[in-house]
Formats: sequence, structure tokens, C-alpha cells
Amino acid sequence: MMKIVGGHYLKVTLKPILDEICESSKSCEIDPIKLKEGDNVENNKENLRYYVDKLFNTIVKSSMSCPTVMCDVFYSLRQMAIQRFPNDPHVQYSAVSSFVFLRFFAVAVVSPHTFHLRPHHPDPQTIRTLTLISKTIQTLGSCGSLSKSKSSFKETFMCEFFKMFQEEGYIIAVKKFLDEISSTETKVSSGTSEPVHLKEGEMYKRAQGRNRIGKRNFKKRWFCLTSRELTYHKQPGKDALYTIPVKNILAVEKLEDSSFNKKNMFQVIHTEKPLYVQANNCVEANEWIDVLCRVSRCNQNRLSSYHPSAYLNGSWLCCQETSENARGCKPCTAGIPADIQIDIDEDRETERIYSLFTVSSPKLQKMEEACGSIAVYQGPQKEPDDYSSFVIEDSVTTFKTIQQIKSVIEKLDEPHEKYRKKRSSSAKYGSKENPIVGKAS
Repeated sequence: MMKIVGGHYLKVTLKPILDEICESSKSCEIDPIKLKEGDNVENNKENLRYYVDKLFNTIVKSSMSCPTVMCDVFYSLRQMAIQRFPNDPHVQYSAVSSFVFLRFFAVAVVSPHTFHLRPHHPDPQTIRTLTLISKTIQTLGSCGSLSKSKSSFKETFMCEFFKMFQEEGYIIAVKKFLDEISSTETKVSSGTSEPVHLKEGEMYKRAQGRNRIGKRNFKKRWFCLTSRELTYHKQPGKDALYTIPVKNILAVEKLEDSSFNKKNMFQVIHTEKPLYVQANNCVEANEWIDVLCRVSRCNQNRLSSYHPSAYLNGSWLCCQETSENARGCKPCTAGIPADIQIDIDEDRETERIYSLFTVSSPKLQKMEEACGSIAVYQGPQKEPDDYSSFVIEDSVTTFKTIQQIKSVIEKLDEPHEKYRKKRSSSAKYGSKENPIVGKAS
């Protein structure tokens, strides 16, 4: 699931650094036994640390790019860990990190070609570099649940190298990242997690309920976004002048420049009047829109349409509707990744499924017989071994399903057999496709 859903996430997070590693060909070997003649182990350590630090920092700052589906899974996983181990706060972190670091990032780093991050299989030296980086990243990812004095390396040289990363800052960064990808405020709070600080900065907001267009209606305010609420303040550190709970955000979209004759504006649509905000530049505006969309991605009442212009003087400037509660005239667009690509070879995957069923035909036959025995037998309850080793809850439905699978396999067997015969007859005798078969001497 993570390989398919997280493909785009890996691409935007890891690909630039992996391209640099694969194209630079810097030596990062730190195993004294495998060092080549002329290699300097200290220089190699610095090269390796540079790559690890760069990759690690990119990962822990990528939480806002993590797909919604993955975040929801991580949230559920974390909540189950909290319920199962209420007295061990480290388990909730290790449960999430074992998936996102061990089974996602570490695997993608060590074999980027299988995740479509590189076009070809790397050369042996690069593979070795990626392996060392993957090992370190994997262990760093578990630092949120391990003490600084521990590491999982068996090799002495890796233990020595990892001492360079045994700092509190790495543990804090990992925990913050895991908090961000596994927090969903729309669900029931466990009461143990603190709100995660996501973004803050100075922008201009338009006064609520004003009909006139003018500079006086725009005030400079300090905005702060956490995983629970969006607030703005007169100055940093001051009490909030206005608060919007994240769960109340219905949409976040750009606002047309013509609304107030100002650029770089966006609107936060919530359960009250829309909040109109002007960022200092287009990059900042896009960043705020992106982070607000992602933090409110799971809200149940998100809008499907919105008004791209403001409501002024009794009507919407975009569609001229007079009702302030009129349905939006344009589909919501923000927060939807436009370039998600799922690269799947349908024919190959279908053939794999067929091969799996073909190889498992004896098991299907046993399961079919077990279903028949359960359905026909009317005597006292027997032990499961009297039927088979399968656990069958609904014998009738299972029997029908197996029958359908066998029917499809039989239909596919015929064209496969024709293809094999055709290939065998056209191949030269003695070739790989049509080998010479004789008695063993």
C-alpha cells in the first residue's frame, strides 16, 4: 500500500538527494576491511555523514507531503499502541517509525530503482553507499523510542559512526515528525498528545464584515498554525485575537486579485465568515494554502465548491449571487496533488495473480473439499483437523468463491497452453525455449 500511495511522496522527498548520491560517486565506505587502496576512512565518514544528514533533514521536514491515507493509517496505529500499552509512551512512536522508516524510507533508499526513483540498478559502489545510508536512517528513525546509548548495529564500525548522531536534536526531530504524520484532530483525542506547531508568520488579514475596499480594512497580524487551531495575534507572543479550530475549516482556496485589488490573497472558509488573508509573496501564500489544506484534510464537512471572489455589497463578485450562503460557483482545487502517478503494469500484475492461483491450485482444491465436508456433514462437531487446516467461517460463500476462481483459471489455462505450444514449436531444437531433454548419464 505504501509503495503505491506514497510513490509521489517518495519522489518529491528522496529523489533529488538520491540523484545526487548516484551521480556523484563519492566513496562512503567506512568498513576497514572493504576499504580500497588509497581510501581515507575519515573523508569517507564525512561524505557519509553529509548524505545522512541531508536525507534525514529532508525526511523530518516532509510531514506536510505525507499522503492522507498514510497519515490516517499511522494515526490508527498510534492510537492502538496507546490503548494496548498505556504505560509505555515510547511504543506509540516505535509503532509508527517501524513502518515509515523501516518499511518505507529505508527500503526506498537502498533500492531506489524498484520505487521508480532511479531508472536503473545502481553500480556496486553506489549500492554500498545507499546501504550504509539506509542503515543509519533506519536506526535514526527509531531514536524517538530508544535511549541515546543504544543502537541496533552489529558492526563495530557502524556503532562508531552512529555516535556522531547521538544527540538530543535528532530524537526531538524524529518525534516531531512522527507526531505530525500521525495526528488527526478530527478524530477523538487521546488526551496525551500536545498540539504540533506547524507554521507561523506575519501576514495581512482583512477585517471581518466590512463592505468597503481600502487599506484601513487590512491589518498586519502574526499568524500561528498548530495541528489544532489557526490563530492570529497583534504581535508574536501576545494573546490570540481570533481562533479558528482546525476541525471547523471547510476549505482553503486562493482569492481572485480583483476582489480587493491585491495579490497573493487566499481565503480560509470555516463555519463563520471567510477569513481573507494576504501573504507577502506568492510562495508564502502557496505554502500556507498547502499546510492548511493538509492539516484539515480529514474534516468531514469539507466543501466541494467555493466562491473565488469575495462577498461585498450584498453579492458575490464572482457569480453575482445575492445570498451570502449561496453554494460555491467553482469546484475546490487546493490540496489535491496534481501529479500523482501510479506506475503499474496491469498485464504483468494480472499475470502474477494468475500464476499465484495456478501454483496454489492444490490448496484451493483442499479448501473446496473442506467446504463440502462442512456443508454436508450433519453429525457432532469435529475437530478442525478432520476437515483441513483452513479456518472457514462461511463454507457456502467460500465454496462459491473457489468455484468462481477455478472457472476463471480454466478459461485462462487454454490461451496460456496455446501460447506455450506455439512458442515451443517455433523455437529451435536445443535452444533455451526448446531444450534437448534426454536421460541422465
